[in-house]
Amino acid sequence: MAKEQPQWLRELRAVVTSRRGVSIAKGVLAYTLAFIVVFLRGFDDLNVYPVTLASMFIITIAGQPGKTVGLALYSLALAGSGILIGCLNFYILAKLAHATVGQAFVFAFMVYVLAWIKSLGPQYFAFSLLAILMSFNGIYTSSVLGGKFDKRYLFAYLESYMWGMAITAFVSLCVFPVTAEKELRKVLIVSMEHLETFGMLISRSYLMIITPEEKILRDSVAQTIRADFGLLNQKLNETTLEINWSMWSLEDYRVIIGKIRAVQQALISAHSSVQALEATDDNLYKSTFVPKSLKIYNRVRLAMMNQRTQLKQKFTRHVSKDLRLALLDIKTSFGADLTGIPRCMWDSYMDIESQAAAAEGQAQIPPTTTMMDGSDRTEQLRAVARRLAAEFENVDQECSDEDQTATATVASGTPPQVTTPPSHDDPSVHTSPVKSTAPLGAGAYLMSHEALDKLDDKEKVAMRKAISARGAHALRSDFQAFSDLQYDLIMKAIMGGTFTDCSAQRPLRIHANQPSIFNTYGNDYVRGKEMPPGTVESSPLLGLTSGLSTPRTAASGVSTPEIRRRKVRVQDPTLEETEEGGENDSEDEKRPPMDDEHAVEETASHSLLVVYSLLFALGQYVEALSVLHERVTGNVNGQPRKKRLHFHFFESLAKPEASMASKADAEEEELSLAEALAILESKPYERKKTTWRHQVHRFRMLMFCENSLFAAKTAAAATVFAILIYADTTRKWFISYALSGGLLTIIVALAPTLGQSAFTFILQIAGSSIGYLMGLAILSIFHNVGGYFYNPFGLAALLALYSIPLLYIIYEKPKFFALGLLALNGTGVMVVTEYIYRDYYHRSFDTPAYRTGKSLATLAIAVTICAIFQLFIARNPARRTLRKTLAQLTYSNLAYLTLLQAFVRAVVPANPDHHVPDAAVLRVHKELKKRELKIQGDIIGMMPLIMFAKAEPSISRPFNPSLTLRAIKANQVILDRMREARAAIGTTRLDEVILTNFVTVLSPYRRRSTRISKGVLGMCAASLTSKLPLAQDMPWAGRNTALSDFVHDALVLSYRFGKTEEGKQAVRNGELTRYWFYILSINSIFPQLDELEMVVKGMFGKLEDSLA
Repeated sequence: MAKEQPQWLRELRAVVTSRRGVSIAKGVLAYTLAFIVVFLRGFDDLNVYPVTLASMFIITIAGQPGKTVGLALYSLALAGSGILIGCLNFYILAKLAHATVGQAFVFAFMVYVLAWIKSLGPQYFAFSLLAILMSFNGIYTSSVLGGKFDKRYLFAYLESYMWGMAITAFVSLCVFPVTAEKELRKVLIVSMEHLETFGMLISRSYLMIITPEEKILRDSVAQTIRADFGLLNQKLNETTLEINWSMWSLEDYRVIIGKIRAVQQALISAHSSVQALEATDDNLYKSTFVPKSLKIYNRVRLAMMNQRTQLKQKFTRHVSKDLRLALLDIKTSFGADLTGIPRCMWDSYMDIESQAAAAEGQAQIPPTTTMMDGSDRTEQLRAVARRLAAEFENVDQECSDEDQTATATVASGTPPQVTTPPSHDDPSVHTSPVKSTAPLGAGAYLMSHEALDKLDDKEKVAMRKAISARGAHALRSDFQAFSDLQYDLIMKAIMGGTFTDCSAQRPLRIHANQPSIFNTYGNDYVRGKEMPPGTVESSPLLGLTSGLSTPRTAASGVSTPEIRRRKVRVQDPTLEETEEGGENDSEDEKRPPMDDEHAVEETASHSLLVVYSLLFALGQYVEALSVLHERVTGNVNGQPRKKRLHFHFFESLAKPEASMASKADAEEEELSLAEALAILESKPYERKKTTWRHQVHRFRMLMFCENSLFAAKTAAAATVFAILIYADTTRKWFISYALSGGLLTIIVALAPTLGQSAFTFILQIAGSSIGYLMGLAILSIFHNVGGYFYNPFGLAALLALYSIPLLYIIYEKPKFFALGLLALNGTGVMVVTEYIYRDYYHRSFDTPAYRTGKSLATLAIAVTICAIFQLFIARNPARRTLRKTLAQLTYSNLAYLTLLQAFVRAVVPANPDHHVPDAAVLRVHKELKKRELKIQGDIIGMMPLIMFAKAEPSISRPFNPSLTLRAIKANQVILDRMREARAAIGTTRLDEVILTNFVTVLSPYRRRSTRISKGVLGMCAASLTSKLPLAQDMPWAGRNTALSDFVHDALVLSYRFGKTEEGKQAVRNGELTRYWFYILSINSIFPQLDELEMVVKGMFGKLEDSLA
């Protein structure tokens, strides 16, 4: 067997043989053209001060002409705006040259504003950098000219920047251009493939036939699904400035991406439910729901897959069969080649889950799901998808056998015989296509062109009829049949007493007496001792949570055989807690074991949670996928979609399309959030008057925020650097050493956090040193060659070769962008400056070695100034910022939960007579969706902070990223569960019969769970903000018994309600499903609250341990 090629060689081949290689080649061309135009005789005569032509390199590098046209135009637009603002500042500062003190203050203010803009996001980096550099040129040139303003210098710099922009635009638009819209379609296709694979793996999970290897793959694809949405939004923004000949407008893409997001969220919800299923040994679910659902579920699943694939193919080209056919339609519609998509585009969005998994020591999937090179990873995912598709294609012809054997196989827990996913080293992944023996149908979409050509006309007609009969056309009807079957199974399970004893005489626990103080808390013994024999084990509950675990006494009115009793553990009082087994034991280990009835209720809650969440998730999935299919493949105004010219910039200015606005929609736009909340809570609303004191306070808080402090530090550092040219004793030295290039180092190196600057310092020193030393080497090689002092032909050729690896870093390794930028810019500035003075002016000038020394001295001065400001002046460690951001994230979830509580009280009121205007409900619902995106963005933005925190040196205690990652993951799951609860409730009231028979009776459980959740989130956020430890005794949000009483009472009510015609109708039309899924989702955050509490205690310890 041939030896496997090394990773670097496979990566090189992937780059050279794909579109990625063309992107790097375009970057090399733009960089080389900048040298060529300088070396051309006559061109440099166009500029009064040719030495300023060195300024164009930073544009040709940072403009990234090798990327898409949209991204290049977007970068040039921001860069051009920064240059124009810099020109204005240049003029102002040059005119103030006679008053150096005033000039310094004005310059500091300019840098402060521009640095604040820089801190808003990396997209504004080029804008602020070029504006600051151009502004400082006004100070430099006026000092060189003895305090005078020369407009020719201003125009010379402006011309140089414009030439750089022209080169970048020319290469981007005229040399193998690729539009951002085309890349957007590619990413849409890849997202569809991820959804297809993810959906098949979830299907296998639901049918209980998934293998351990496939579980790892499924969890990894879930991470990729989250990354897809961020990347899709990024690519959508890049298309804003493009003019495309396309079938889809910018608004179409917005709707498409929004529906893809809905599909992704539905799949993530289903993923969460199957994970909960796998955490328990739920034989009830296996024996009751799975066997009778196999055939119809597979038909719906395949229809969904085909609908997605059709959309993909057009952009390029049963629940089972319909899913698959729908996917085929979508993928067909997007018609684009998938080659040349670098995996680095996903890097910034994938760090969250991959780092969390690594920190927790979870098993990592082979290179398939880690951030390996794109071609290998994509090919392996497709191989897995093809294998799973081939297995599912055989479902129809095997359904009869499955129906006969599924009950015995699934109920017994016997694992099915399935194929293990191919490994990365398996050559069959790349060479052997999956052969399908499926009958004519969905498999036709996967047939090769040769196989299709062998079909006769009758077979082709039959194939088209078979395909048209399934997919999008049958998706909703097949899913309706599947959901009806599930509701029937639920009704039979509830009515038949499968879950628990639901007899009519069964009392509700909601009205039972609470346990005594002794049973709730136990005796207050010292922490280091076990309880004496014969005492009841205490549980760490506060008064507000005393109903979580509610053991009943005889006084409660419940007969003795039906009491859920607390089991007592008798322990030896002479045994002391050890370090391993005392206070550090988990809460679950400390709590009493469950009795049989409690275990049955726990099983019931898991079974219902899985079924209801799966039904709800698939319902959202089917609806979103159907709308997406219609949007992509459907007609426009009754006519088939045709390509036309789309001016995306003007389309972006138009308001998003909407259906006919209702009166509630119009009223919603007029309501503020505070007013809408007051309406929901039935409280009087008074608009708060803003006084001048409030304005002063807001201004003060604004001036002391982190962005303001960073901007002030940047302005101070730039002003200190400018003092070197203001002072008479250092002005001549500053000019002779050309220290103005040091400002670039200062602006790039200064960052909001210390860890970020530490990482940037390394890139700065490495990049600038490489650039200066390579400039020295290249100039030395072509010194006095071919009759030139520096041969321009040799310089251009060698510089083109030299730029290839650095441009590869810029385009493929964005993390090291600063290294490539500074290296290429440093070389360009040195070579052009030496060439202009020697071959154009024919003047004596510094030798390359001397010039390199001066440049390194400039670098040392700039880095020293940055280090002083970052280490000793308003130091802002990344760990502190990370802790504050985590506290804010936790508080954001608390605020979201509070809004959700008010929203639920209005849509699912405990009092059926309570009605609120639709406008207020819609306004709060809109705010909830907005906050979901904001919190999700905050979570993604926290991952670079972890990397910066790890880069910071530690004297006292090393940084432990695992705790932070666990807290982030817990907040992510809490957000997911609350979002699912919000989506389950919707914006319409439940039926009156549900409100009367369920909500009114069970609303105390809702109030209790919300109170506990808000208490834990609030205390964790306060502890993270203040760095103060939590107390040992905290509100307990235990996962073992939190839902027990609720599930018991809900099952009893469902049993009684299901006997009525209204009850049966409510189950079948999904109204009861909405309420069940809401309450199960909102209560399933309790384990994450436990996790968050343990993380905070792990960070800051416990109050009892920190008193000494």
